[in-house]
Amino acid sequence: MADARTPFEFTSVVTVRGMEAKRTAKMQQQGWELVTQTPEPLLRTKLTFRRPKKKLPAYALPIAGAAVLLLAVIIAIGAATEGKTSVAATTPAASAAITSAQMPQTSSVSPAQTPTISESAQAASVPDAEVVAAFQTYFADRAKAGVVIAKTVTKVTYTNRVVTVTFDPAAAGISQATFDSINPFENLARFASTPVCFNDDVGNRLRPAIDRIETVRADGKSLGIYTAADILKENGLSK
Repeated sequence: MADARTPFEFTSVVTVRGMEAKRTAKMQQQGWELVTQTPEPLLRTKLTFRRPKKKLPAYALPIAGAAVLLLAVIIAIGAATEGKTSVAATTPAASAAITSAQMPQTSSVSPAQTPTISESAQAASVPDAEVVAAFQTYFADRAKAGVVIAKTVTKVTYTNRVVTVTFDPAAAGISQATFDSINPFENLARFASTPVCFNDDVGNRLRPAIDRIETVRADGKSLGIYTAADILKENGLSK
């Protein structure tokens, strides 16, 4: 056993239970002494070892000190050299030479040169038939769900960026008076604009192609208008 005043270094290893003796023998060959043996979960054992710390020979201290001093001198020389190079590089001629020699020549593209698709170009790419079909599909689905107002839609047109929806109570087998009594919308265009009032694929594609939505009765009387700005504002949309 080493003297109690001897400084030790410690290490721990975990081994499979039943292999403690073999692992201990291997550690002892490396100068380690078993201190504790603790059971661990999953049939494992934690072994803690110690061994005296190795003392540096007396001549090692002067050598270490000299090495530290030499390293400090090297760092100081490097710093001085770097400082001179930096000062020289600050002159216009040196800066230009360093820049042209060290910087790779790359081509840049300004934001103005980056190809983008404007909203007008996107709107132009939307066929008229696609706009009409989207609204017709919505009203047909609402009619199947039993929405009486949707059953009165008889015509959807799209001309010059304006969607026009025609309502005829007779198509649903009701009178104009009945239609007026069940219609909850003071501006019926708010109902008609529903297909493009959401931040989804259909709405985001069709909105840029629509300036306003107009709703009319079969006799041509206006039932309300909803502009593109109204659609954005009322539904919290940005585009």
